[in-house]
Amino acid sequence: MSKVSKILGIPLSLIAIAATLVAFLLDPNDYREELRTQFATATGHELDIDGQLQLTWFPRPVLEIHRASVPAARGNELPPLVEVDSLRLYPRLLPLIMGRLEWELVRVEGLRLQLSWDGQEPADPADPAVALASRELTGSHHRVAVRPPAQLPNPVRQVQPTVGGPVIGEIEILDARATWSDPRSRRRLEVQGLEIILGPIAPGEPVAWRLTGSLRRGDGDGRVAEFQSDGTVTAGDGFQSLHFEPMTFRIEDLDLGNGAAADIALRTDLNADVPAGRYLAEHATVAIRFTGASRSGGPIEATASARLELDLSAEHLRITDLSMRSGQLTARGSALGQTLLSSPIVTGDLSLDELDLRAWLEQLDRPLPEAADDATFRRFSLDTCWRLEQGRIGLHDLTLVIDQTELWGDLERMSGRPAGYRFDLLANRLDLDRYRPPAGSARPGQGKTSQWVEPAERAVLSRVAHGGQAATEALTKESSSGALGPAYGPFALESILNADLDGRLRVDELGFAGLHFGDADLRIQGREGRLDVVDQVSRFYEGRLTGSIGLDLGGAEPGVVVTQRAEGIQTGPLLGDLIREDRFSGRGQIALDLAATGRNADALRRSLGGDLSIQIPKGAIKGVNLERTVREAEARLRGTRPPKGLPARTDFRDFRVSGQVHKGVLSSKDLFASADYLRITGAGTLDLVR
Repeated sequence: MSKVSKILGIPLSLIAIAATLVAFLLDPNDYREELRTQFATATGHELDIDGQLQLTWFPRPVLEIHRASVPAARGNELPPLVEVDSLRLYPRLLPLIMGRLEWELVRVEGLRLQLSWDGQEPADPADPAVALASRELTGSHHRVAVRPPAQLPNPVRQVQPTVGGPVIGEIEILDARATWSDPRSRRRLEVQGLEIILGPIAPGEPVAWRLTGSLRRGDGDGRVAEFQSDGTVTAGDGFQSLHFEPMTFRIEDLDLGNGAAADIALRTDLNADVPAGRYLAEHATVAIRFTGASRSGGPIEATASARLELDLSAEHLRITDLSMRSGQLTARGSALGQTLLSSPIVTGDLSLDELDLRAWLEQLDRPLPEAADDATFRRFSLDTCWRLEQGRIGLHDLTLVIDQTELWGDLERMSGRPAGYRFDLLANRLDLDRYRPPAGSARPGQGKTSQWVEPAERAVLSRVAHGGQAATEALTKESSSGALGPAYGPFALESILNADLDGRLRVDELGFAGLHFGDADLRIQGREGRLDVVDQVSRFYEGRLTGSIGLDLGGAEPGVVVTQRAEGIQTGPLLGDLIREDRFSGRGQIALDLAATGRNADALRRSLGGDLSIQIPKGAIKGVNLERTVREAEARLRGTRPPKGLPARTDFRDFRVSGQVHKGVLSSKDLFASADYLRITGAGTLDLVR
């Protein structure tokens, strides 16, 4: 052995002998109280050590702490907030001899954490620091106060390396469990098999870390989701500033309830100024994949990216450069959150590029109902500003495009039961007939049958048009047997009628039930199963229309009340749209007050009652000339030539008729009309049911 080896061997032997003596003479339990005091000073909470503190030097130095816990803040009768089975600290021997404390390994085993959310109101809501301190995590309903920052935040800055301080080779947290619950919403999350690995750790140097575990929602009977997170973090200013780049998080098979699940992948950078409460993510991206047991069209995939800036002391959250994509859907926007910890207000804007909504929803296995026009919902786009405050979400400066309809205005939804909607909307054109269920085939050469009629009724009406008396008898038989179908179109709106509605809709060109309305102004109110619409139509077949429609679903039988006044209208085009025949002309007025109850078309017709009146000061019946008929008969009797050149119409003056409807039968006793050579009076009934 060389002299150098002998010289080095002497001090090393002395160190080994001294370490052996220290191991026998030094008892770590003598420092138990000092350790608890330092922990309380650093965290503000007590530390209980039920097990022994052991210091072992061979075969490698290790300090062991067994069965430590942080007790409940509201009393010891409840389970601890944090429990640890064992904590092992492995110091590096040579740096320890040289007077430096460096750790080769820090290992935590059997960590158990129990948390719940206690959202108490702050003592002084105007003080952001107090507001922040009042938001507390609790263990088994025991409060763990979050200390407010000592001063107002400075801007987020790049982390600078520090000099000195402890060096740790690796930190291992093994077999950890955590439980989080919210007593108010009764939500519960369980994390099991949690493992966290960090290291090596040196001042000012990036630290690699990895986190894995499983997540279960509910009380242990939900689906288990596996998650993993990794990245690097650089600490500066005594761990007051943190810089994550990159940071990734992935979770698979996250239970969303009702058989649905999601895979989520997040990647971001993050600057954290901890004392100031400032956090900045310049580039955050997330990808989500939704699946479900009931889905047959494959998974739903979506991606989003944004820049996020959070200031806890100022209670601000700013999201910019937001972009989203799912299939052919693309959107952009931004958001600003204010007073987040006291009374949250979030505002923003959203722009949705034009897409084929029907095709997109079909790809997502959420097809729209069939419509009379299969070209509906092929063009859809949205541009709006929005505001979320106290359970209300409002859309302002809204521009919505659906097919040929452009809609502008404001819309607000308020939380509650039932949900409330307030709106003031303006549309250029809206053809509601295009969006109704598909109609039956129309008779060749004629227009469409009114789409309020069910398909079975259309078939019967077609046979009536072609079959005369036999078909009429068939209609009576099928109507009485209930074969005309149970559902009547308007009452598919029952779910909407249960909402609290109050708003205004103005439409330049409105199409409904085959009729055309221009400059329609509709005041709409609905609550507790009742819908009331007050209408003012400035352009209705060259005249105007005013009135109201009431629909009541709150009683034993659905009911509808219609009150309308049409003045100065051209009756020919109106009747042409109603019955598809251009046989009448003249300008006049129509008034009706009708009411009906029932769950289908037949029941509504049978219960129909009210008043109807028509007045036309001057007009004509096309296709027949009563004057020519009388003159032709007179010429035959006298043996003279019949007159020629008379028009194929009957001009009349002062046409009037009024009547009452009772159980679907219209009765009139005052029919009156006059022409140059004729005066017509009459009475009769019209059975609207048969």
